[in-house]
Amino acid sequence: MAAAPTDDGAIGPEILALEVLERNMLPVRVGVDDCPTLDAVLQIGALARDLAAPRGSPANGDRYIVAPSASGAWLGKEGQIAAFQDGAWSFYPPREGWIARVAYWVGWRASI
Repeated sequence: MAAAPTDDGAIGPEILALEVLERNMLPVRVGVDDCPTLDAVLQIGALARDLAAPRGSPANGDRYIVAPSASGAWLGKEGQIAAFQDGAWSFYPPREGWIARVAYWVGWRASI
């Protein structure tokens, strides 16, 4: 079960599905491999939630909530966050507690 926000409003790692590292587990150098994931799921802003297939020329960083009856590159990804990153689509199944803002429409909330 996902943890609720704490009294100070912080959200625990359970909601974002991030691995928790103890201080002694941190590598000497921290890479940026998880930055695209963090960019895609933190403060989710989607361009649309009614597209079942990607538009022809997405820009890097474009995000959508995949509509039902998905096809093409989004086949089988209905309801997921589709993020165009580094020239390819990445998909993130929503987790309970995520909130997204869709251009000109506010209020999508993930529920499991």
